[in-house]
Amino acid sequence: MLHDLPPSIDVEITGVGCPSTLYRLQKRLQQKKYDFVLQAGIAGTFKDNLQPGQVVIVQQDTFADIGMEDAGEFISIYETPFADKNKFPFTDGWLVNEYVKLNNFSLPLVKGVTINKVSDRDTMGDGLGPIGHAVNRGEETAH
Repeated sequence: MLHDLPPSIDVEITGVGCPSTLYRLQKRLQQKKYDFVLQAGIAGTFKDNLQPGQVVIVQQDTFADIGMEDAGEFISIYETPFADKNKFPFTDGWLVNEYVKLNNFSLPLVKGVTINKVSDRDTMGDGLGPIGHAVNRGEETAH
C-alpha cells in the first residue's frame, strides 16, 4: 500500500511512543521542508461509543504522564511551578489542533491523552495514575 504512493509523498514510520516520534519527526523536518505533515497513530479509548479501528480526529491532546508522584498521588507537571500550562504551544496544558475545521470527512472529534507507560493497574478514575488523573478532571479521552 505504501509503495503505491506518488514520489512526492514521504512516509516516516517512527516506531512506538512519543519520544521516538518526536525525535524522528524533528530529524526529518530538519532535512526537508514540507507544506503539510500528517501524524497518525494507534490509540485506545475509555469511551464505549468508539469502535476498535475507528478513525477519529484529535481536537486536543495532553501529555498525561509528565509529572511526579508524591505519597502515591500523581501530580501533573502543570500543577507545579516547573511548567507553564499556557506557554506556547500549550493552552491550559493542552496541545490544541487548530485544523479541526478541515474535518471534511465528518470524523468524530476526541480529546487525547498521550502516555508513554502502559500499566495493568486500574488507574482509570481512581486518581492513582496519570490517566486516572486526567479522567478525574472530566476530560474525554482517547489515548
